[in-house]
Amino acid sequence: MNHILETDPEEKKKLEAIKMELHEKKDELEGVIDLQQALVVQERKTNDELQDARKKLISVCIFLSI
Repeated sequence: MNHILETDPEEKKKLEAIKMELHEKKDELEGVIDLQQALVVQERKTNDELQDARKKLISVCIFLSI
């Protein structure tokens, strides 16, 4: 493989382009993973808030039915 790259500059350019594209895709994937993690945290926070509101609503309904 190294012999081909040493003798063919076009192949070397193609390989460098592929490496650059792979690096960009890796960076993009890391960004998507970070976004996904942030969304999971936000979803959990929202779910906790909804559960608290549900408990308060049930308490008020029980109080009003007495």
